[in-house]
Amino acid sequence: MPSPADLLPDGPDGFARRLLRLEREIRELRAARSSERTGALRTYTPAGTLIVETGPIAEYPHLDGSEQQGVRTYREDGSLVTAVQAQPAVTGVDRQSWMLYDRSGNALLGDDPISGLGLAGPYLPFSFGRAWYLDWEGTNSGSFVDVHQTAIYKQHAMATVVIAHTNDTAGATGQVRLMVNGVATGTTISTTFSGGTTSTIGPFALPGAHLDTVDLRVQARVLSGSGNTRCEVLSAWTIKS
Repeated sequence: MPSPADLLPDGPDGFARRLLRLEREIRELRAARSSERTGALRTYTPAGTLIVETGPIAEYPHLDGSEQQGVRTYREDGSLVTAVQAQPAVTGVDRQSWMLYDRSGNALLGDDPISGLGLAGPYLPFSFGRAWYLDWEGTNSGSFVDVHQTAIYKQHAMATVVIAHTNDTAGATGQVRLMVNGVATGTTISTTFSGGTTSTIGPFALPGAHLDTVDLRVQARVLSGSGNTRCEVLSAWTIKS
């Protein structure tokens, strides 16, 4: 059992050290209680770099001047990675959105704070197909041959392809199909002379692992009659499961 002498500080220096430690613990306790009251929380690396920040966002007050609360995360070099915040001075609305940033501060991905629906970025391209069927690629082969082809990196689990098709002459028939990595995928499309009928193949599963290269080919052939079996890819996109 310790004696009363053991409980005394080991000299004036020891007493000062204990007092400083007690002051530090009281400051940390006050900061923690303040964080509980205000919702403010900041996390730093051992080097002192801010990496997580929740609470007031001083530079983006609400349109009425009141304080905005948000969340931000940072890289070890201090650059912003993600933010849940509104930018009323930029968008004109108080609605918060989530945004992902590159190391240079450019917004890469986020939801639309103005409409509240879908993506704000990145912008996504879309394509047009040719409307006049005689401009479409075709074949007069009796066996399936490649008419269109592409290769993509797999990002989503599935895909859909929309194809317009026709034969050149009345009474002629043909077929169009989609090959994925050399495997016929989806329903084989039967074609006639229509001047342009639209069919959708999919959604269908994309083979392979994430970022694997996937080979896609649209093939066609003539079954009966004269002229060509023609087809045009109107749109294609990858989608979630």
